[in-house]
Amino acid sequence: MPGLGGTGALFHRLATELAPMCHAVTISYPLKLTKYDDLEDWIQPRLPKSDYVLVAESFSGPLAIRLAASQPPGLRGVVFVATFTKSPSIAPPISAHAMRALPVQSKILSQAAQPLLMGRWARTEFTEKFFSAIRRIPAGTLADRLEEVIRCDESETLTRVSVPSIYLQATRDWLVPKRSARPFANHGTKIVPVEGPHFLLQSQPESCANKIKSFVTTLGP
Repeated sequence: MPGLGGTGALFHRLATELAPMCHAVTISYPLKLTKYDDLEDWIQPRLPKSDYVLVAESFSGPLAIRLAASQPPGLRGVVFVATFTKSPSIAPPISAHAMRALPVQSKILSQAAQPLLMGRWARTEFTEKFFSAIRRIPAGTLADRLEEVIRCDESETLTRVSVPSIYLQATRDWLVPKRSARPFANHGTKIVPVEGPHFLLQSQPESCANKIKSFVTTLGP
């Protein structure tokens, strides 16, 4: 389950590392869907019929909490990645409005965002892939999803999640502070630090895949 952009195009390396033990199905959200309510309604009927584990990155964390709390059949566990139960920043709602004016489809802006997203793990190859994915997403879609992040609070919903879970915490995350992991830890979720930036699954696919596979093995056959 992807971050704010809603694209699964950046998970190829992770999916490769998970194979053959785990069959990874990447999800891309429709561009017109920006509200958690609408995304929940959209994804519910698309959940696997067999046993599965949700892997939710950043923006998708609150959505995964909602899905897990509804106790869908087949869900065995959740891997939360660099995410939150409520807004991880003190950014005012006006910041979402400001995003509407940003040239998000600009290659220069994509390059400028890399220190925040990838830090010292930034590579030209990934920057190109990121630009190719983000240029298809309207600024209004990103702004509306950011508004959802700013006003969301799934702290109480998390208490109704009964399946096992882990939280992969990026040690060099400049977007989601370490305090965002506390509600998960208080709920009994195991916090697993991983050296890396906010885009943890993209910068450290091998390490993250190994931790996900280790978690899956604890769930039984």
